[in-house]
Amino acid sequence: MTRLATSAAAITAFLTVSPVASAGDCAKPPIATADHAVCLARQFAEKPKPPPWELEFKAKETASHWLVYYGPKTGSGVRGGAGDVQIDKKSGAVTLLRGYR
Repeated sequence: MTRLATSAAAITAFLTVSPVASAGDCAKPPIATADHAVCLARQFAEKPKPPPWELEFKAKETASHWLVYYGPKTGSGVRGGAGDVQIDKKSGAVTLLRGYR
């Protein structure tokens, strides 16, 4: 294999094997997309360590901020460990609005 083909194969393998982007990989503000808002919400929800169950996220855009719900994946049987966060579009500041135990 040539050097370019080896690099392309390594990148392809990395992209298919790597999990969802880690919280440290979030782009800097302003927050323009739902994916960016979810990235910051995931960073907030997984502090100081990720929960032992999978989380799902739902984002809704308003004029000045994003509202993101996070909670256990539907059908997992887990109760609690959810919350609603508000993410300011300009600064990227995350505020917990409500936490569910």
